[in-house]
Amino acid sequence: MNTQPSFAPAQWLRWIGALTFIGAGASFLVEGWTDAGVIKRQILWAAGTLVLTVFGIGVVRRFRDAIGGRVFLGLAAATIPAHFAQLGSALYAARSSVPGELGSIAIAGAIALLLLPPLALGMSALIRKRGRTLTLLMFVASAPLVIPSRDPALIALLSAAQVGAWLLLEATLFKRDELFSSLEGAAARLMLLVPVTIMLVRNGFHDSGSVWIAGTIACPSLIALFWPKIHQRDSLALVQVIGLAGLFVALPILGLPTLSLLLALSAVLLLGSELVAARPVTLAWASTLFFAFAALYAYSEHTWATSLVIIPLGTIQALAAFRRRNARLFGSAVLTTFTGAIAQLVQLVVMPKHDVWIAGAALGVGLLALASLLDNQKARVQQLAARLQAHFSAERVS
Repeated sequence: MNTQPSFAPAQWLRWIGALTFIGAGASFLVEGWTDAGVIKRQILWAAGTLVLTVFGIGVVRRFRDAIGGRVFLGLAAATIPAHFAQLGSALYAARSSVPGELGSIAIAGAIALLLLPPLALGMSALIRKRGRTLTLLMFVASAPLVIPSRDPALIALLSAAQVGAWLLLEATLFKRDELFSSLEGAAARLMLLVPVTIMLVRNGFHDSGSVWIAGTIACPSLIALFWPKIHQRDSLALVQVIGLAGLFVALPILGLPTLSLLLALSAVLLLGSELVAARPVTLAWASTLFFAFAALYAYSEHTWATSLVIIPLGTIQALAAFRRRNARLFGSAVLTTFTGAIAQLVQLVVMPKHDVWIAGAALGVGLLALASLLDNQKARVQQLAARLQAHFSAERVS
């Protein structure tokens, strides 16, 4: 079999041919999406899948061209999500009481199952030892396309879950196995993102809303933020910053209440400080600043959800600052957490009319009791203070 480096003109033609076919696949998904029947389109697209499979086998057997065979079979495997999308369209039409769709559902389902061999063959051509695993993963990733719903919130949630699962695979299976580091392995990994891309774009032709827009922005932003960290590519810090900015844009689009939005933005910036290689301390300070705004705003707005979030988030802020050995950041995080906790208590405790003095009296008694406790435990408190000083002094020495 021919394993020599590819002839340059042939390599260029392969790139152009592959991109042209991908463009045709995008056109197939967009054109005629409002048509009542999908049988004809499904059969034609299935024929395209079979043609790619036959050509892939043919160029290997006839011309001994392993590279060309992998390209053909890989493209054949990449067409499978579109068949699931067609099946989902038929189910959605049937749910919308479009007549004559039961036959389309049966045919679309049968075609999707019958094309299992081309999918397995294409995945095996890319990474032979992991062909079965990739085939199963592609079927699982394509399954949400069958769901007969165009609800923006559901689609955004499913898309975010799929992107999260893909990132988890990147951090575990794909990172550990050297087979996935090759060009063919990278193509197979990216192929698993085709279903979520189809799902997001398809919903844009239906009743999309702010949740769908936010999800469409957030999904690629999550990939841009996490992928360089997973593969330790510090040189892609700018890509991470773009991903962080995308999440920063997506959150306000959701239309969250002000306090929830401030807490969410603080959490995103804190996550960015742990992931982005460039200026993590700056991002941590920005996170603390947004958290401080949230703690102050908590005096005028209160929900049970924010009550459950504000103290754990502040604790995580303080622990992150402690790990960084940044005394000022640690003190700011502790102070803002305490402020937020007091704000939640003020909102939760409702005093009877003319009895507001009870809260002040209780606070005074509590402070006096705390003073006595600290005086009693003075040695331990001083020992703890010395340890904290030594811990944070190590950052200045280094």
